[in-house]
Amino acid sequence: MEKKKNRIVYTEIPMRTWRWLGVNEGEISADLMMRTAIKGRMYVKPGQNESMSHVCRNSDREICQVAVGENSRYKVTSVVLAPDDGEWAGVMKIRVDAGGSVQVNVIYLGGRKNLSSIEIELVGDDSSAEINALYFASDHEKYDMNFIIRQMGKRTTSSMNVYGALGGNADKIFRGTLDFVKGCCGSVGNEKEEIILLSEGVRNRTVPLMLSGEDDVDGHHAASIGRMDEDRLFYLMSRGLDEEEAKRLVLEATFAPVVNLIDNEELKSEIQAAINRKVLKCL
Repeated sequence: MEKKKNRIVYTEIPMRTWRWLGVNEGEISADLMMRTAIKGRMYVKPGQNESMSHVCRNSDREICQVAVGENSRYKVTSVVLAPDDGEWAGVMKIRVDAGGSVQVNVIYLGGRKNLSSIEIELVGDDSSAEINALYFASDHEKYDMNFIIRQMGKRTTSSMNVYGALGGNADKIFRGTLDFVKGCCGSVGNEKEEIILLSEGVRNRTVPLMLSGEDDVDGHHAASIGRMDEDRLFYLMSRGLDEEEAKRLVLEATFAPVVNLIDNEELKSEIQAAINRKVLKCL
């Protein structure tokens, strides 16, 4: 982390040559950095299946470290519903041993500044990682996401699936890195982001990055950026829905791949209510 006066650059793409593009601007106040971080550590024993769900409703700084043992399965769901005037910063680091797998589901719907760093190392052969993310920034909110999956073992598998919407004068950066480390032969990685722009005033920066020190790998990345489909909105409104309801349904369908991964119905309802509030702000 690089310190600038009373601000600290919290997350960076793992290549200095990209700095001139202005994509390493995820800064939080030094005051928040001085707060005692909420810390969590977990070890999933070999052959075990574990899951964890966490909801943040305050301005906080959080650090989570997880080790996934051989042939283990781990699912973590993190939902950020920080207050509109709040600031949230989180770091998640996960190591996965041979035959293990991890699924990370993250939803960002709060905070005027929201910074997230997720770093996964697939150190064991035949290990796998999946990140599913949803974000919705409106007003003058600033969201910064830095996801890195390092594929180190042989025949590892990774995927990043990111779905987002931006309205008002929101400013967002997403950096997604798949790093195929030398020796990870036979590994496969996929990364995609789908973004809906709801106003003229938003600023979006999407930086997919693929690094490869190994020849025998298969990596793919894609990004889809555009406005909400006017034909779809017209169709829905011609069936009697108003603009708010139509936009809500389109976003609901866009976000469904992530929301449907949540088992807690009460939490699903809270997430939907937060999305609806943001839709109203973007009308």
